[in-house]
Amino acid sequence: MAKTKNLTNDERAFIKDNASKMTDTEIAKTLGRNPITVKKNRERLGIKKVSGGKVIQIDETDDQTSFDRLSSEEQSLMMEHQLRASPRYEELQRLFSPDELETYVRRWSSYTVQFRADVMATEETQIDQLVRYELLMDGNLKDRRGAEGDIIRLEEIIAAEERVGLDAGRNLDRVFQIEAQIAAMRGSQGQRTGEYVKLQEKHGKILFDLKGTRAQRIKDVESGKRNFMDFVKLMQDRDYEEREARNMELARIAAQKAYGELGDHHPFLDDTFDRLIINEETIGWEDKDE
Repeated sequence: MAKTKNLTNDERAFIKDNASKMTDTEIAKTLGRNPITVKKNRERLGIKKVSGGKVIQIDETDDQTSFDRLSSEEQSLMMEHQLRASPRYEELQRLFSPDELETYVRRWSSYTVQFRADVMATEETQIDQLVRYELLMDGNLKDRRGAEGDIIRLEEIIAAEERVGLDAGRNLDRVFQIEAQIAAMRGSQGQRTGEYVKLQEKHGKILFDLKGTRAQRIKDVESGKRNFMDFVKLMQDRDYEEREARNMELARIAAQKAYGELGDHHPFLDDTFDRLIINEETIGWEDKDE
């Protein structure tokens, strides 16, 4: 009997129950369905798979709430999946080596989760710069470690030459060349240290600005919520409601009184006697009086 085009409720339930245990291909084979059909229906159920086949379930009717319910590891995996699926990932592949790319993805995802995953475009650029500086700092440290290893190796060669007596054929020219090489390498180490300090300062500034921006946004949102809720609570206070109603009525009466007083004729500096123009309604007062 041929399968119907749409999956049955039992088949959807099978996918939901086994998505974390089986691959889409294995489920398709069990159900006698196309793997693409299984994948599409799994995603419609709000079940997403990230790199490594790990399943994280997202309720698509409330993505942010469901995202917040995930563990930190699952949130990071979700961010990694989104980054790898974005057009920007192709650019990153051209810029970084495979090892650097994996480090970039991991750190970018971690920062994105840390800032509640709702980063704006400017904040995303800041996170990108932050991670790039970290990669440059990592490369700087690797170069320093490599140079230190070369210096140690050259110093061992000099020590071996010094154990050889002059009469036994110690190669002084070689020793001098190696010592000059070591001096140059130590000078380069000093430059690397300076470069690292500068990178660290730039990294710290971006991190400070990013945290400050996020902290202010969160503070504004929470403050807005608090002010609104405070207002709602005040409106539920009967005494407050009566007091505000009385103040509004007094303000209305005072406005009417001032309106009447200002509507009388007044002497002006040019010896004329006329009424003030308060608003568009007072322009035709003379006509009304007549």
